[in-house]
Amino acid sequence: MRSILMLVFSLVPTLAFGACSGDAKAPLQLKAWGAKQVNEATTAFHLEIVSTLTKPARMVDGYVTFKDALGKDMGAFEFPRDDVVPAGPFQKDVDVGSLVVPRILKIAKEDAHGAICVTGIIYADGTKEEFK
Repeated sequence: MRSILMLVFSLVPTLAFGACSGDAKAPLQLKAWGAKQVNEATTAFHLEIVSTLTKPARMVDGYVTFKDALGKDMGAFEFPRDDVVPAGPFQKDVDVGSLVVPRILKIAKEDAHGAICVTGIIYADGTKEEFK
């Protein structure tokens, strides 16, 4: 089920905490993404992710963030916290408020870089791991 996330995280992209896509220690690597407008209030994001986890997770504390080609933060949204995350490649569709990453539909896709940053995970077996 896709959830609508309407929160704007204006400080999240500037805090740079956790392990983010591209970092060797990052548990979730954003390999590809797409965005399309659903309606005036909602943008649908399609995420193609590779999990480097060795076992499935039942909770993820993290966010998806975007920067433009010149390094300016474009916005971020919370990664679906309570969705199961398998080990290996998977896809996720997330609906967010259109004002969360307002430029994403306006600029060329190749001028926007996305990343998933993770601060903590609870695995299916109940163990917890934090990323600083």
